[in-house]
Amino acid sequence: MKIPSPLFGRETPPGVIRARVLRSFDASLERIHPEEANAVRGAVVRLLDALQTGQRPAGLGVRKLRGRWWECRSSLGRRILFSLEHDLVTFVQAGTHDEIRRTLHRL
Repeated sequence: MKIPSPLFGRETPPGVIRARVLRSFDASLERIHPEEANAVRGAVVRLLDALQTGQRPAGLGVRKLRGRWWECRSSLGRRILFSLEHDLVTFVQAGTHDEIRRTLHRL
């Protein structure tokens, strides 16, 4: 049974979301404080849970940037850049607002 996803405005079969983490995402986590990295990991888990259940995640501030590119917040100063294609979420970078903008312009 498909459920409407209020997060992305499309129907998503529950439980079939796949995740891929790029080396750039891992590298961005290594450059930040361990507590911030843990907050990013927690936000990733909440985002994946939301995609799988179709529930809107509270406090993540998910928004579409352009095309397949999205961002969400792990804290006020930290963003997560990811792409969403069908059932695959690819995590690209965790960074400040400006870092995410610079990366997005290079893509």
